[in-house]
Amino acid sequence: MKPERRLSVGVLGAGLIGVDLAVKVVRSDCLDLRLVAGRTAESSGLQQAARLGLPTASHGIRSLVELEEPLDVVFDASNAIFHAEHAEALAPLGTVLVDLTPSRIGRMVVPTVNGADILEEQLGQPGSRHRISSSKSKRSTFAAPRLAVAALVLEALRSQR
Repeated sequence: MKPERRLSVGVLGAGLIGVDLAVKVVRSDCLDLRLVAGRTAESSGLQQAARLGLPTASHGIRSLVELEEPLDVVFDASNAIFHAEHAEALAPLGTVLVDLTPSRIGRMVVPTVNGADILEEQLGQPGSRHRISSSKSKRSTFAAPRLAVAALVLEALRSQR
């Protein structure tokens, strides 16, 4: 069953994780990749994304914030140093930000342990700032695989719309 509306998605970061995730988003029936944003046009990841026919921009978070329509979801696959800045920039737009960096901002999501509870808390509160983290903790055995977190969040978002 196809959803009524595909969720608009941006990927922030054009490294291996970002480009791999963008390719998976493109294959989805319920997601619409609008942009892969990197910081440097000459980066190999952004060039690879462009060669794959993905929409790209080289002004980082600014590229996502300045889109005509806010995105439903942004996956931050950049780096931990800038994640707080990215969260602050996207918060006024109402975009769900999924932290795939090791920033340790937000609550750790382990889909099989606390995924449903966190999604209920985060997505069940209208107007809340949505930030979900999959960063590795000292207990790396409990760290969520990044794409599993992404899938969990997107499944919940689809069911909410």
